[in-house]
Amino acid sequence: MAFPHLVLGLILLSVLCLASSFPLAWHITCFTKETDSPHVHQLFRKDVSKTPPIIASIFVDSTINTRFVSTTIKKEIVNSAKVSQDVTFRFQLPPDAFISDFMMIIDGIRYQAEVKPKEEAQKAFDEAREKGQNAGQVKQSDSVDSTTDEFEININVSPNTASVFHLQFQELLHRDKGVLQHMIYLSPGQVVENLEANIYIKEPQGFSSIDVTWEQEDGQTPAKQLEQDRPSDEVVHVNFAPSMEEQEMASDLGLNGHFNVVYDVIHDDGPGDIQIHNGYFVHHISPEGIPITRKNVIFVIDVSGSMSGNKLTQTKSALNTIIGEVRDFDMFSIIIFSDTIETWETSLVSATKAKKEKALKYIRSLNADGGTDLHGGLVKAVDMFETYGLESPSAFSMIIMLTDGVPTEGKTNRDEIVNDITEKIQNRIALFCLGFGSNVDDLLLERLAFNNQGVYKQISVNGDPSNELTGFYDEVASPLLFNIDIQYTSAAVDPATLTQSSFISYFQGKELVVSGKLNPSFTGNELLATVMANSLNDRVNWQLSKEVKDDVPVNETSPYVVADFAERLWAYLTIKDLLLQSRITMLESKREEFREKALNMSLHYRFVTPLTSLVIIQADNDSVLPFSGQRNDDGLAEFEDYIFKGGSNADCVKSSNQITCFCLTLAWVVLRLMYMHKNLLN
Repeated sequence: MAFPHLVLGLILLSVLCLASSFPLAWHITCFTKETDSPHVHQLFRKDVSKTPPIIASIFVDSTINTRFVSTTIKKEIVNSAKVSQDVTFRFQLPPDAFISDFMMIIDGIRYQAEVKPKEEAQKAFDEAREKGQNAGQVKQSDSVDSTTDEFEININVSPNTASVFHLQFQELLHRDKGVLQHMIYLSPGQVVENLEANIYIKEPQGFSSIDVTWEQEDGQTPAKQLEQDRPSDEVVHVNFAPSMEEQEMASDLGLNGHFNVVYDVIHDDGPGDIQIHNGYFVHHISPEGIPITRKNVIFVIDVSGSMSGNKLTQTKSALNTIIGEVRDFDMFSIIIFSDTIETWETSLVSATKAKKEKALKYIRSLNADGGTDLHGGLVKAVDMFETYGLESPSAFSMIIMLTDGVPTEGKTNRDEIVNDITEKIQNRIALFCLGFGSNVDDLLLERLAFNNQGVYKQISVNGDPSNELTGFYDEVASPLLFNIDIQYTSAAVDPATLTQSSFISYFQGKELVVSGKLNPSFTGNELLATVMANSLNDRVNWQLSKEVKDDVPVNETSPYVVADFAERLWAYLTIKDLLLQSRITMLESKREEFREKALNMSLHYRFVTPLTSLVIIQADNDSVLPFSGQRNDDGLAEFEDYIFKGGSNADCVKSSNQITCFCLTLAWVVLRLMYMHKNLLN
């Protein structure tokens, strides 16, 4: 019994000894529950009670696997003060990304976020706060033009502790203007001792071009080209690990900018590329080298009273550019609407130089006055197409409508307008809607566009609306294919899982993407895709075959591979489409059906969408333990290293305070005796 008494006496002596040197404010944070490894995170670090939390490290890993992106951010924040402090983890997300995972280690305790239905998550969050538990919640906006692309969570952490945040988000890159672009924002607000980013890209089609830069957002510093490592024609790796000195050169607060990855793949002039993985396929169609086809376009312009002043001036400036860019072999016309409807010409006309000059003169003469008969303007455009003839497959037909308000004249009921116009168009015309300013009926214009295979775009009044309008027209000015239908071996694909496979148009510089699940009962070994579409002079019929069974297994642990990328890309596309369908449908029963399917898939794939939230709640029994389950000699040896060999924060041997050094040595003796006693008992 003498041994335990000796140990107890030494413990008391150690406590008294350390207490006597308390003004030095040394502290020890030992092994805590669920740490990733038996490292002592901070030993003998001086406390400064007013020291704000600092970012100790940031690690970014972003993998692009066949356009599908998975990005992981790991950040460690240290509170070295003697008091608890609020710590904020903030990161700017791409607007189309879904958060797919979030985890924290606070005071050594691991908190894994759960994805729950939004209402259920809100209830759990509110109940936790009422009980006084720590809780966090992350939502996504369900607005059409969401600006809520910043992830932020605030946590109160204990003194002298490190907090680790782990965030993952996923998205699909969309080809635009002939390139694919991926941006990663980074603005820690300080110089970070350990900062590193790795970008891994794998594209089976190979690269036709790639450019990776770091761009400091100060408007002055030129973009920094980052060196690329290319192990093969299909993969690229970029590493960026600026030193503290390099960060300080960027600004006093370190880095504040983004990585900009801009690349394109090698395209064929036909049916595209198919990738199959773990029972799912992804088909990219982006033919190049085929001629631009003819288009018939009617511009339907709002000239009601609210368009007076700068709005009409900017619209005239944009149309002046757009009309000049209409190709000679195109047909076009102009319709204006206020409380009355007026046509520039009674029919579509050829875009000759004389006709375009006449159109520009007409545009310059426009004045704004009266109400808004939006429905009447669109009906007149459809009637003009009917008179001209829509049955000819020789040209792509489109309406571009611009308005700044809500209907006040003629038919004004939202559902009636959408139903009537959609019934008149019957999938023969693409309707593109441009909403000018903040007073438009977003839902009306979105439903009009997406029910008629077009796009809705908001035009800001505050920026450069003329450039935005001409930029939009440039995107749709060059159709290569129209009336596109893509079919697959019927027995090979589960038809219920197929994403959109019929498109009214394919524009130069864009890309069509189709995905689906292979039928488990399919016994063949070939997936056959057939792409049929109208082009400039004929109807194309392309075929592409792909072996269903992969000959080469995919290494899921490779940094160039997103685990189950084909399935998650399919889920991403399907959820996005279900959310869109739930917004644009006029039937409440269908709206609920789409929302329920999107919710179930969001929960299954752990995506934070407008229907789900991330919620983190502290369990009632969470507590910090002084040691984890690994009370072994390795930990004691590390303690010894810090006392006798010197650590990163203290060196007892060289300490000028002999009392402190003696106390630390005495503490080591106690731990060594306790370890020996445990071994004797075992």
